[in-house]
Amino acid sequence: MNSIRNMAVLRLLSRLSGEGARFRFLFLSMLPFGGLISFLPYYPPSFRIPTVCLGIAWILISFFRSRFALFLLFASLPLFGNHPGGRFMEIFDFLSVVWILGAFFRNKRADTRVLIFLKSRTGLACLGLIFTGVLGTFWQLGIWKDWEHYRLSPYFFFRSGELEPFFPFKIVFSTFVSVILFLCIGATENKPASRIGKTAIAGVTTGFAISVVLGIGEFLSPKISSILDFYHIWLGGYVDRDSPHRLIPFLSDFKSHSIQSLFWNRSWFGMYLVACSPFVFLAIRSFVKKRSLNLRKFLLLPVPVFFTIFVLVGARGPFFSLFVGGLFFMLLRLFAYRKGFRFGKEFAVFTVLTAISLSVMFPLVFAKTEILPGFGEERKELFSAGLLLFEESPVFGWGMESYGWANEQVLKEEGVGTRLHSTHNQILQIAVGTGVSGLFLYLFLWGGAIYRGIYFATKKKGGSHRILVSAALGIFVYSWFQEWFFLRSTQILFWILLLSLNGKRRAESVGPRVYIPVIFLLIVSALPFFGKPLSRFGTFFPPDRIGESYILEGEGSLKIENPGRILLGSDLGFRQEVADKKRIFRYTIPEKKAVVLELKSDETHEIVLPVGILEWDCRIDSMPETSTPYSWKESLWGPALDPEPRKLCLRFSRKNGL
Repeated sequence: MNSIRNMAVLRLLSRLSGEGARFRFLFLSMLPFGGLISFLPYYPPSFRIPTVCLGIAWILISFFRSRFALFLLFASLPLFGNHPGGRFMEIFDFLSVVWILGAFFRNKRADTRVLIFLKSRTGLACLGLIFTGVLGTFWQLGIWKDWEHYRLSPYFFFRSGELEPFFPFKIVFSTFVSVILFLCIGATENKPASRIGKTAIAGVTTGFAISVVLGIGEFLSPKISSILDFYHIWLGGYVDRDSPHRLIPFLSDFKSHSIQSLFWNRSWFGMYLVACSPFVFLAIRSFVKKRSLNLRKFLLLPVPVFFTIFVLVGARGPFFSLFVGGLFFMLLRLFAYRKGFRFGKEFAVFTVLTAISLSVMFPLVFAKTEILPGFGEERKELFSAGLLLFEESPVFGWGMESYGWANEQVLKEEGVGTRLHSTHNQILQIAVGTGVSGLFLYLFLWGGAIYRGIYFATKKKGGSHRILVSAALGIFVYSWFQEWFFLRSTQILFWILLLSLNGKRRAESVGPRVYIPVIFLLIVSALPFFGKPLSRFGTFFPPDRIGESYILEGEGSLKIENPGRILLGSDLGFRQEVADKKRIFRYTIPEKKAVVLELKSDETHEIVLPVGILEWDCRIDSMPETSTPYSWKESLWGPALDPEPRKLCLRFSRKNGL
């Protein structure tokens, strides 16, 4: 053992022997490490030193043991199944970026593979989708202007939630990281299995097994269930426990609530299990082939286990996805072993056209008709709201994954907003965020994946493709009822599966003569939809605390449809670094001059409002009433800073009538 350790140390020192290698290592490692250090003031003091030590250890492992680090990265995915903005969710981006930089440090061919891919049709489609995700925000400048109401730092960017203006840019960043990580897996693995890599498959399977074991323990032991509840409350402040859906009639009442393992609710746990399924079955297939076992007999154990776990989860979507994927797998296997079957391409084209047509029609039909009366009323409301936002900006959308922000800023004040912050339909999420331009590219990627997967799956030696494309179709159908970019633990698996099916990396590139005129035409056609006016701006209405409302620091406005009054208060009711500072509120109402109010701590003021637009500029005095000098050491080693991303200025409430 000592000799092995000594050899490892010698290899480590040899890689850092050159001055250029040492400079590259320091440059590539210090960049993400600086971001990690910026997280520390918002963590409890007892977490800071362990976080730094683990961060340094992760950098060393990623740079010098990249395969082991890749295994750990995918095995840890269940730990990052909480909602965006949840506690420690920003850590996953640090882990991903460090591993990618380590892959570039170790593998000279990594940058070449990335450049080749980005010049291919698939690469250009990915870049185009990312580009439209950012371009949509330029058509809705309010999302940029809203930045002034939020605290900007690496911590608040990477932990941003779906209601914040940073979230579209965070999702764009996460999408780009997922694509680059997939490419670096191919550079790290000598012979990647199905372009995914054995190490990644092993990591996903390990994380899947851990979450399943915890889920079964949760079902069998109330003590484990209470421990997991405590874990979720510690992470997010509360836990979402629901009764299971009636998947099988005679099993409807055999348990009080669904299992959800390390995930915040049953649906997210179910989505993770579905996302893991192709990787797990690839691992099973590899295990069976190595030991020359009978695959049909061996599957007598895993398939019932999958079925049982999905019943315990109690969510209809994952169960339906597993059913669709299994049915399609059996159909492909029948075609592959049928003599004289020569219609692989035709069947692939038919499946692509059918799947894409149904995916586009489903939210339209579901929202606009009574085809399923009494079923899914909340989803019908979500689909209708998504279509309203799409109609407001149909070419480039509002910015990738911007439904939550637009729902708060536009739809709710107009009386058509929704309680949830997602349309629960991936097609609508893409359409709202990136418009028809991004939706076309997204469906292009899916069409290429399904076509290529089916073409190879209908051949006798296409066993891995049968697994991947069957799971992909199950996920594609499931995306009609859920979205896949919301959770990091499912988003990254989604992209790896999609890209693994999507053609060769060395595909012929599309020249500028094609895409530059197309971009120009899209920009011209989008000009009439530039700048949707916002009904309210610079305000915050906590969705989980009915009756609370806040004015944020900076400029803002509110549409007043009925005469009434507004009560302002500087006491926010909870801890904040600026709680003891004076507020300066300058406002204007129709046909009156600007008025300036100065509110000290615990002071309130009432304003009479006519019909019109109330505009204001709320600032916090730079000198606190009880002056306390800022200390960098105190912010780093003292109590944790307030993680609230919004610059809360005043509390307010409205009352109609004078």
